Amino acid sequence: MESAKSSLLGGNESVKDIAESLGYNNTTHFIRQFRAFYGVSPLVFKKKNINP
Repeated sequence: MESAKSSLLGGNESVKDIAESLGYNNTTHFIRQFRAFYGVSPLVFKKKNINP
């Protein structure tokens, strides 16, 4: 999840591209795992941390 976090904060990759680069075949599963780890979806995480 640290790699996902770094990718979300450091680039313009889509959530789908990040999920695939981390080995997830199912983007929905990745989003659920990310939400379980950080408490928010990847897009919400990115929005909160880019525009605090």
